[in-house]
Amino acid sequence: MQSRWACMTVVALAGLGVACWAFAAPAAAPSAAAASSAGAVSKSAAPPAAKAEAVKPPADSGDGIMGEYAGTFTRPAGIPLRADAKVVAEGGGSYKVILIWREEGKTNRMWWSARTEGNKVLMDGKSETMEMSGSIADKKLSVEIKGSAAGKFSLNLTVRHSPTEGDAPPPGAVILLPYTEGKATSTDEWTNATWKALTDGSMIVGKDNNSSKISFGDCRIHVEFFVPFEPDKRGQDRGNSGVFLASRYEIQILDSFGLETKNTECGAIYGVAAPRTNAGYPPGQWQTFDIVFRAPRVDGEKVVRPAVITVRHNGVKIHDIVKMSMTTTAGVAGPPAETAPLMLQDHGHAVRFRNIWVLPLAEDQPGGL
Repeated sequence: MQSRWACMTVVALAGLGVACWAFAAPAAAPSAAAASSAGAVSKSAAPPAAKAEAVKPPADSGDGIMGEYAGTFTRPAGIPLRADAKVVAEGGGSYKVILIWREEGKTNRMWWSARTEGNKVLMDGKSETMEMSGSIADKKLSVEIKGSAAGKFSLNLTVRHSPTEGDAPPPGAVILLPYTEGKATSTDEWTNATWKALTDGSMIVGKDNNSSKISFGDCRIHVEFFVPFEPDKRGQDRGNSGVFLASRYEIQILDSFGLETKNTECGAIYGVAAPRTNAGYPPGQWQTFDIVFRAPRVDGEKVVRPAVITVRHNGVKIHDIVKMSMTTTAGVAGPPAETAPLMLQDHGHAVRFRNIWVLPLAEDQPGGL
């Protein structure tokens, strides 16, 4: 997550209508075995995961400052306009604050650095045409701008939830990681016993990748994940994990909150396709992937029809029928297969998972996304 902040610049993207300023300062589901015979093609002979007592989740849900803010931007004697902000923690009490509002058909963005002083986060900046000052305290963000873009922002910290968070598995789905709030989950459908069940109902990344015991072909997948708060880290070292479809096609998990979309950021088909938009939430919040995967069709080692992927991230469609001409890096080696396990990645970060289920699909069955 390299720094992407400019200093005292004005950028006009007329073709996109964007102006930017930057300043530095519950249905019943069958058992896994039953589902296997119905389309989740095969189950590995791996021994059952060792039973272990659930442990408490780590305290990694944020600092009460980083997050999304919503409210208004009001020009002098003007009508309040809807406004939003993204506040990104960068460690050591420093933050990046991004303000976003729409006015006269344009999406405007303004950002600058902020610093902690006492019990507040303060920000200020000045250019040839404007001056600004503001603060974040008690879950409120206030900014006053004087000069060419005069106005006042009044925003409150808000927490969004994915519309598919907590979705129950439909009839016929294979429940790989059951979820009941406050109850330790079962990891019996996974091969890696170092991934532990937690008392909040989730499973936390352990040592090495973790694969389902069942292999899948065409399917719909629901995954809920939680990226830890790691403000002192950057880039691919900030809340990194991944969901590997058929063990070979990675949907990236990362703390990409507040960043531009790239084919290595959260929601990307890693190294292949950037998400259409950054639909990620701040770290410390539960997020969702809903995926329709059409497995490749192969003749020996020759792919006669490529894999196809559609993804919704927190309810927002970020990939639509992406045809895969290749597998992604860090997956299982070897040629594509028509059936393979779902795999979750260990990238050295305490990412958590819960409520994972897979609905096998017939070739002509709609995926529903």
